Amino acid sequence: MSLITHPLFWSFILPLLGFLISGFLSLSKIKKIVPYIACAFMFLAALQSTILFVMYLQGKTQPFYLPIFQWIEVAQFKIYFNLYLDQLSVVMLFTVQVVAFLIHLYSLGYMH
Repeated sequence: MSLITHPLFWSFILPLLGFLISGFLSLSKIKKIVPYIACAFMFLAALQSTILFVMYLQGKTQPFYLPIFQWIEVAQFKIYFNLYLDQLSVVMLFTVQVVAFLIHLYSLGYMH
């Protein structure tokens, strides 16, 4: 599975995209849809982490890492930015993103 099609990549990127789109739209005249866009992106991220969680429960995925880019290189010293996925990180990713989505969903009713 490539980087762009992997659920781990999208569960990491979707909240960031939601933040950026919400930030830019909050500067425009259509501010009323910004909370719904943020909630939709959090739902999609929670959905991606749920897909990963189910894949791990079914035994379809083994621990692995996704190399993203090389962050620092000084002489022989190199630091890479990777996303590592194992059983513990899948459970934490699932828990945190589902709770974050529920907080966003609750805030839609609470703030209005």
